[in-house]
Amino acid sequence: MSTLLSPTPTKTERPAWPLRWFSVGEYRRWTEAGRFAEDDNFELLEGWIVEKMPKNPPHDGRVSWTQSILQRELPAGWHCRNQCSLETADSVPEPDLAIVRGSILDYADRHPNGADAALVIEVADTSLATDREKRHLYARAGIREYWIINLIDSLIEVFRDPIGTGRDADYASEQSFSRSESLTLHIPGETARTIPVAELVP
Repeated sequence: MSTLLSPTPTKTERPAWPLRWFSVGEYRRWTEAGRFAEDDNFELLEGWIVEKMPKNPPHDGRVSWTQSILQRELPAGWHCRNQCSLETADSVPEPDLAIVRGSILDYADRHPNGADAALVIEVADTSLATDREKRHLYARAGIREYWIINLIDSLIEVFRDPIGTGRDADYASEQSFSRSESLTLHIPGETARTIPVAELVP
């Protein structure tokens, strides 16, 4: 869940001083040096500092509930992270949930990257438009699958099979699943699990 700190300025609105673009390496160094506080409510998306939407009880409750459902479905060697950083070539997003390979301690010294992640999930109400745009970022990172738990329309939007590069990256498959349907949880090298959408969507 995120939104730009301020709208992208037009040519006539651009301030006299330069805007600050960060590489992932710079962002990491500034964070490690304490120049960004741990509880600052933003993330790095495509080189820009982006403010995250304030969390509300329906969002937080749904994130925690979904994590509990997914964790019980995961095979050994995988775990579900809650609002933790991922690292891509130009971004450090903090998705609501991410299923990544290995143990929790495997990421004591680094953030997981796209190759580590089987699935990324955003829970969306007020952030729905922004979370849909994030699919390009996650596809560019090679993340195999991206779900948006859409609390507005009571469905799950599923994006699979990343294609393209750069700003043209996207997912080849896009589907929506309602509460009366089930969807498949794909973990590389493991038997697929079927999950009723009604378990995840209120």
